Amino acid sequence: MPKKEKSLEEKHRENAIRKNAELLDLYVSKQEVFMDIQAIAMKENITNELTLHLPYVPYEFEDSTIKFMVVGQETNGWSFTLDKIQDDFKKSIESAMQCTEKFQSKPKYNNSPFWSFIYKYIYMAVSIQQLTSSRKKSGVVWSNLNKIAYNDNVDNKEPKSPLPKEIQSQIDTNLNTLLLEEIKIIQPDIIIFLSGLTYDEQILLQLQGAIFKKVKDFKLKELAAIEHNDLPTISMIRTYHPNYILRSGKNNDEFIKRFVAHIEKLETEILVAELKGAECEAAPQLVEALQELGKIVKNL
Repeated sequence: MPKKEKSLEEKHRENAIRKNAELLDLYVSKQEVFMDIQAIAMKENITNELTLHLPYVPYEFEDSTIKFMVVGQETNGWSFTLDKIQDDFKKSIESAMQCTEKFQSKPKYNNSPFWSFIYKYIYMAVSIQQLTSSRKKSGVVWSNLNKIAYNDNVDNKEPKSPLPKEIQSQIDTNLNTLLLEEIKIIQPDIIIFLSGLTYDEQILLQLQGAIFKKVKDFKLKELAAIEHNDLPTISMIRTYHPNYILRSGKNNDEFIKRFVAHIEKLETEILVAELKGAECEAAPQLVEALQELGKIVKNL
């Protein structure tokens, strides 16, 4: 009897499980570095003040037509602190990833300016996917440039207070490729760095060899394309942190309109490329429709 073919949902869930297992293996491979950082923090008596944020791939991400990854600056208050790393390192890292899973599964996790922006202007306001799929775009993978940071940002500084030099040296020397390795495992279609201009050096440190390029209709400080030889199929952009956008006053709506139009343009390009390679009778008509839509988006 022939084996029953797996449903799309089963395949997506398996993909999410596989990617999370690969992420876990990645972090476990860095155990010595994380333990050294914890030891330095213990010496400074700050293990309960420093947070560790690690991404988790939700099923909804794999079920999305266009897969988004969002990279922020660092957490602003987080439940997993370095003192929670115990002797069973792998279990501790699983707990750190589960903190992200639980946070993103909450119905109101998007109430902050950061998450409200993602919810409204990245995967709710953009409707191109509705043309090609009945599946709802409702999942993103969230990472941060600074995975270890002080827990509270009392003064709302950008960047936050710096880490002790010895800890920062460990991160810059031994964890500087972590983001690139995450991206290779997660394989998003689009990465949006909601980090602002002040974190560009961090991006260049963690994605060594990356190039910032100007995007039509945007100043470089507003939005820049990022290209990297190891990530040729992934569209990457850097733009303002949502807190800055909210503070920017009268130009807020005008910038958001251009931002959403650019995201829609990127989505269109990805879907057109995918459909051109699809072997189905409707593909040429869908490509033509998306290209026409792309022209409309371009003129917004």
